[in-house]
Amino acid sequence: MPLDGIVVRNIVLELNSCLIDGRIDRITQPEKDEVDFTVRNRGKSYRLLLSSSSSYPRVNLTDMQKQSPSTAPMFCMVLRKHLSGGRIVGIEQYSIDRVIKFHIESYDELGTLSVKILICEIMGRHSNIILINEADGRIIDSIRRITPDMSSFRQILPGLQYRYPPSQDKLNPLCFDGKEFFGRLNGSGDTVKLGRFLAGTIDGINIFAAREICYRAGLDEDVPVSSLDNDARKMLSAALNGFTASALECRFAPCIYYHGDDAVDFYCMKLSYLGYLNVKDMPSVSDALEEFYRSRDTHDRLRQKSSDMLKVINSNLNRCCRKLAIQQEKLKECGQKDRWRLYGDLIMSNLYKIRKGDSSADAADYFDGSGKQVEIPLDIALTPVENAQRYYKRYN
Repeated sequence: MPLDGIVVRNIVLELNSCLIDGRIDRITQPEKDEVDFTVRNRGKSYRLLLSSSSSYPRVNLTDMQKQSPSTAPMFCMVLRKHLSGGRIVGIEQYSIDRVIKFHIESYDELGTLSVKILICEIMGRHSNIILINEADGRIIDSIRRITPDMSSFRQILPGLQYRYPPSQDKLNPLCFDGKEFFGRLNGSGDTVKLGRFLAGTIDGINIFAAREICYRAGLDEDVPVSSLDNDARKMLSAALNGFTASALECRFAPCIYYHGDDAVDFYCMKLSYLGYLNVKDMPSVSDALEEFYRSRDTHDRLRQKSSDMLKVINSNLNRCCRKLAIQQEKLKECGQKDRWRLYGDLIMSNLYKIRKGDSSADAADYFDGSGKQVEIPLDIALTPVENAQRYYKRYN
């Protein structure tokens, strides 16, 4: 299940309990889209993973340590410059969206205490990690820069004012307004299905969470919204209230669902519609994310790196094959080298009977005891001597 706003709320709750007032000891960037922080707090070290992977973006505590590149990437150097030794003074979620903000207090190069904000946008292929200055809200740098060619609506470049991802005009489930919800329910089209309606109307939940709400209400997620009667609407409202109340009151229960040995899904609350699967309760949402995503992420990165490596190998192999074909052609030509020298010698010994403009010449091969006649192709634009020199040059 992709991370939604409810899971992010659970992540922020956990990070606040572990990292607030912690000092940043070490910053590394083991992958082009991933940053690791080592945070020291209350006598314990925590490793914080921030990933903007297009396949598996996430933020969680981890115990896995990856090897860092010999030369730190530019974004890592920027983070080290502004955040090394800094103190995490706040961690918050923007609205109920998939955006986490780390407020980090540190000294700049002039010795002035300032606060930088590290923003993690967990949004699939649009995921990003952005460092901004709290004082003016301007972007210092980001792990993925967004130019005007890539997006005309929202650019992420150093010096620009940071803007949050565009609002989708959804309802905040933590301050649920039944009247507005039912107003949108009544205003939806006749063909809109209930599951898609919930995911598109309630902020912070995805289609899987919407499926759970439908299941708790005893309704089919594929039923058209227009077909719901009053009783169905009451059941839907009760299920939605119960689901969002768990998030509002932070009654989280992270777990992973397995089919045999394969991890099928995870969430920060129990999902009734997956009751037919084996469930494994996890001590924290970070543990759930780590166990669920680690093998997938490792496999995906190995596949990507092997694909990049194969591309380089095949490119070099094709280049070598082309070079080999050229060399073999040259070698084939060199197999006739004695013929080119013979043509040159025969032309020079028969200059008296060859004229410029002749396309060929017949000469007796005096090197061969039989004295057979040899036909020599000539370039009509060259003199006999020049034709002979041309063959000598090919021979050399």
